[in-house]
Amino acid sequence: MHNSLLATLRNRLTNVASVELVSVLSLLQNVATNNAPDDRFLTHGSSFSSRKAYSLLSSDHEIDLNAGYIWSSKAPIKVRIFGWLLCHDRLSTMANLHHKTITSHPNCPRCTTSHEDALHVSILCPYALQVWALLGLQPPHSIHRIWDTTTPVGLDINIWPTVGLAILWKLWDFKNALVFRNELHTPQITLRNIVSDFTLWVLRFKDSVSWEAAMSWRLYLASRCNL
Repeated sequence: MHNSLLATLRNRLTNVASVELVSVLSLLQNVATNNAPDDRFLTHGSSFSSRKAYSLLSSDHEIDLNAGYIWSSKAPIKVRIFGWLLCHDRLSTMANLHHKTITSHPNCPRCTTSHEDALHVSILCPYALQVWALLGLQPPHSIHRIWDTTTPVGLDINIWPTVGLAILWKLWDFKNALVFRNELHTPQITLRNIVSDFTLWVLRFKDSVSWEAAMSWRLYLASRCNL
C-alpha cells in the first residue's frame, strides 16, 4: 500500500506535504486490505455530491453561523464561495502561503509590516480601514462578526450580507491586483468599484420589496463616493 500511494503523488513534495504524508502512512499502517466489497460511507448507492461529502466531514453538532448569511445573499456564486473561504481562513493569504512554505514571509503586500491573514486583509489593514471609513461604517472586530455590523439608519439589514460581501470581495480583489499586476488602487477607487459591483447585484433581488431596499443601499453607497 505504501508504494501504491507514493506512485499517485507528485515528485518533490513540499515540506508540509511530506509531514502530512507521514501522518497518512501512520494511519494506514494497521490497515489490511482484502477482497471483500468496499464500504461506501458517502453515497450508499446514490450519486456523489459535494454537499454529501461536506455533511459527512462535518460534525453533526457543528453550526456554521456564517453559512446562512453567505449562501442566502444575492452575490454571484464565485463571491459567495470566496466569502465562505474567507470566513474559514482558507484563502491564499500571505500567512497561509507562508505556512505552506510557498512564500518567504507572511507580511501584507499593502502595509508590508503586518501578518496578512483573513482578518487583516478585510478589516485590520490600514487600507481596509480607510475603505470602511469612506463607507461610513464601523468595521467589526472579527470576520465572524461581519454580519452584525451596525448599518446606517433606514437601510434594510436583510440586504447587508450582500453589501458586506461586495466590500470584502473588492478588498481581496484589489489586493490581488497589487500582487499580480502591480496595480495600486486608492481606497476611493475601491469604493467606486464596490458601488459598481453592487449596482449589478441589485438586479438579483427579484421581489419588489427587496429590490427597493437594495436600491436604497445602492443610493447610500453611491452618496459616499461624493464625500
